[in-house]
Amino acid sequence: MNKIYLAIVAIVVTSVGIIIVLEIMRWIPDWQQRSQFGDMFGVVDAFFSGLAFIGLIYTIFLQREEMKKQMEAVEKSNQLSSLATLVAIYSADEEKYKQIDNQKSIHAKQKKEEILGIIEREYSTNLNTRI
Repeated sequence: MNKIYLAIVAIVVTSVGIIIVLEIMRWIPDWQQRSQFGDMFGVVDAFFSGLAFIGLIYTIFLQREEMKKQMEAVEKSNQLSSLATLVAIYSADEEKYKQIDNQKSIHAKQKKEEILGIIEREYSTNLNTRI
């Protein structure tokens, strides 16, 4: 539906433009007078060029802000990935040392629970607010 609406608007705008040009050619037969008539709108042309430039600057600003947000998200994702890797390592150590050295197994379990606490504290609030 959106594409159809856009196509209809484009056709209407083009048709209106063609009609305006044909009417100007009908009412002003001499090329020199047409030129002078067109020169009357030089200020309008400069105004819209200025608006286009302001729009370009605004778009660049918006892209910069979005890139900052994206970089922050990537950084958080990398941190979370690193913490998840540490949890996996400490889980493996915990299992490995369970039968050999109970003290090391307890230490690995404590470290794993500490990291899981960090993940829960730091990242669960961000995940809940995004969903």
